[in-house]
Amino acid sequence: MLSFGDEKGDRMRKVTLAALAAAALALAATAAEEELELATASLEDMVKAARGAYRAGEEERYAELVEAAAAKFEPADVYFALGGEFLEEEPPDFAMAVRAYEEAMRNVEPSERLAYPEVYYNMACSYARLGDAGKSLDCLRATLEAEPRFVRYVRGDGDLASLREEEGFEELLAHAEEEAEEAEVEYMTVKPDEPAPDFALTDLYGKEYRLADFRGSIVVLNFWATWCPPCRQEIPDLIEFARDHEGEVVVLSVTVDDPTTDVAAFAAEYGINYPILRDDGETAAAYLGATGGIPQTYFLDAEGRAQGHVYGSAPREVFEARLARLESAAGE
Repeated sequence: MLSFGDEKGDRMRKVTLAALAAAALALAATAAEEELELATASLEDMVKAARGAYRAGEEERYAELVEAAAAKFEPADVYFALGGEFLEEEPPDFAMAVRAYEEAMRNVEPSERLAYPEVYYNMACSYARLGDAGKSLDCLRATLEAEPRFVRYVRGDGDLASLREEEGFEELLAHAEEEAEEAEVEYMTVKPDEPAPDFALTDLYGKEYRLADFRGSIVVLNFWATWCPPCRQEIPDLIEFARDHEGEVVVLSVTVDDPTTDVAAFAAEYGINYPILRDDGETAAAYLGATGGIPQTYFLDAEGRAQGHVYGSAPREVFEARLARLESAAGE
């Protein structure tokens, strides 16, 4: 399952669509008190209360709460949140999740439905877990039509394992991967074959690193921040990638955190094994462009030219694929 933040590339994590943090609503016993509570309750409160009622076997109460929430808030938002809530359960209730998501989509104009690729992805995963390969593939097609870059998650997603032998699955992924690569160039401030801007940045301990010093080596340059959930999501994969390609690839990261942030403590907690450089106010801007979206990762060839890019978080498989393509091109 996936959850994404406020921009398309950011926040690509295998969790549910809605991370609802509020505590369950304590409903009053009397009708008057209940009406007052419902009048002031947030969407998160009402959705959590509805899920609680369903788990307690109070289906009528569940229906009443959902109806009340849909009257107070946008119905689509209510059902999107419900879908996320049912996927938060242990174990996840896939049947109720897709039931909620389907209802949410019925409350969205058909022309606007592709604006919710993460919902379609969660539906694809849920239907696959329920054994409905047909509906799962349909939802996956909608996902990749809306946002081809979601293909980066598919091959490694255990929820979709049952689809891998289905007819048309590989063709679907191959087409999406081709479109995703074309779209990725649009997010590159430093375009393919352009020289990467040089820099001289210090690490957390005052040691200076110049990009030019690594000419002759492949460099993987990652821009991130401690406050960025998608950045934190990909750090374990980047750590493994750096470890397994030590001596073959130079992994550098540039943090755009405020200078007062204790990045060293964060790095120690995560076990980061590659240099962390502090941005100087110019370097990140030169690579990230006007949007400044993070994480972003550039793959630079031995001549210091941009040859690959990842916008948003990605699993290790994506980093390996970018590296393999760069190495293959270098050997031609």
